[in-house]
Amino acid sequence: MGLGLGDPVPDGTTLANFRKRMQSVGLQAKLLVELEATLQEKGLLAKKGTLVDATFIQSARRKSDPDQAVGHKGKGYSASVAVDASTKLVRRVATTDASVHDSKTLAAVLPGDPGKVYADLGYWGEPCRAAIRQVGGIPCIPHKRTRGKNLIPWQAGVNAVLAKTRSRVEHVFARWKTGLKLRNSRYAGLGKVNAYLHGIALAYNFQRLGFLFRRRALAWG
Repeated sequence: MGLGLGDPVPDGTTLANFRKRMQSVGLQAKLLVELEATLQEKGLLAKKGTLVDATFIQSARRKSDPDQAVGHKGKGYSASVAVDASTKLVRRVATTDASVHDSKTLAAVLPGDPGKVYADLGYWGEPCRAAIRQVGGIPCIPHKRTRGKNLIPWQAGVNAVLAKTRSRVEHVFARWKTGLKLRNSRYAGLGKVNAYLHGIALAYNFQRLGFLFRRRALAWG
């Protein structure tokens, strides 16, 4: 950036005001979509499939937060993501309070033309399958065991194949929570948390792109 140790830098208030302006126009989410469009234009996004899942984000500590809610994992928020199956780049993010079931955000997080959509049993049922088909996707959701009956061998085999692909989304969450230090939300309020999570997704994507270029899994055209 051309800054030296003795050069003036923006103070905390300036940075906070800039962050508020970004949030007010939804800039973080727009940047995520713009990055995807650029990658697609350069032929770097295969879009052979989409991984969908959600992770729990603990509320900011020592802060009053009227938008947070208690879910089965605690008080906080839920971050749903749609991830490109081949590159593990995040395509979409949707944020709700922790009381909202993962399946309720499926339609909001699905991108257009998702290809095969891999999700766990939290997304089982016809409403989720219909939401996937509505955007031109193919549901790849495991078979569910009925009460008192085990899956027949071919169903168990299908589930094992689906799980091998779907599990790649866990790598994204692991990177968020270890490499990017997403232990809990730094902010209070759904709008601020949503903007923060889109920023995390952008930072992750740039890190992931650097890794893919170094491994020569991608080449800028």
